[in-house]
Amino acid sequence: MARESKGRFRNFTFLEVFGTESNNDYMVCSECGHGEKTPWIPLLKTGYCPKCGNQNGNKEKVIQLSEEASELMEEIETVRNKFDHGGFIDHRVLRDCENDMRKLENKLAIELRHCEKESFNKGEEN
Repeated sequence: MARESKGRFRNFTFLEVFGTESNNDYMVCSECGHGEKTPWIPLLKTGYCPKCGNQNGNKEKVIQLSEEASELMEEIETVRNKFDHGGFIDHRVLRDCENDMRKLENKLAIELRHCEKESFNKGEEN
């Protein structure tokens, strides 16, 4: 286990040691289409398809955003812009903006999970 200074254990990830980033995206196999109807997130973007073993040409699955998700993203950007004007911000305004931002981000996370679920449900209908 890797250690930091003063002998404490540090967070150790195998891929970071070798300068490789892990994959967080849904993927679709270019050969058999695995991942179109069922979620597949390989550890690496060049991961092997569990269905056919293909490793080449896999692509990210496109998740369609709903109108509500787009609107929530615009609202978040509006609240974020309140902070970008510079200068002094009243602590009450800051607290209200932080609360609004937290609520909007939570709603967006829920809506994005819904969009992902719908994306895979559409794949089953085809």
